[in-house]
Amino acid sequence: MTHFINIECVGCGACKRVCPASCIAGSPKALHVINPRQCIDCGACGIVCPVSCISDPSAERYQFLKPKERPWAEVEQSICSGCQYCVDICPFECLEIVASPDQGYATALAFNAHKNQCVSCKLCVEVCPKETISIVYPDAGGEKKSA
Repeated sequence: MTHFINIECVGCGACKRVCPASCIAGSPKALHVINPRQCIDCGACGIVCPVSCISDPSAERYQFLKPKERPWAEVEQSICSGCQYCVDICPFECLEIVASPDQGYATALAFNAHKNQCVSCKLCVEVCPKETISIVYPDAGGEKKSA
């Protein structure tokens, strides 16, 4: 099953811009559609939709999240082996490999500067062989909490 854009769509294109699978099509100010064969069910489109017209596979509608409320990927650097799978799969270049000053080997980092580029599509989480990446949500107090 796939995500679905309901008739309330205003054609703003926000969903189309964040879709890591490039499966959303539509003209400005017109109803957009999701190609079910390409959709990876990540939900990135749902949290950016300003009119909350996107439903998940169980027909639940996503609620729009302001940029400061949106989740992002975070890497547990002490466990990361620097394999680069997450870097290679990220369609928005949110992650990068850097040398760890403490341990002398490369690890993946989700820099705060790149956090705003993350659409929380979870591709990096799925591809990580060591399960070192999690999706983190900000709470009301500005702190983070894991999914």
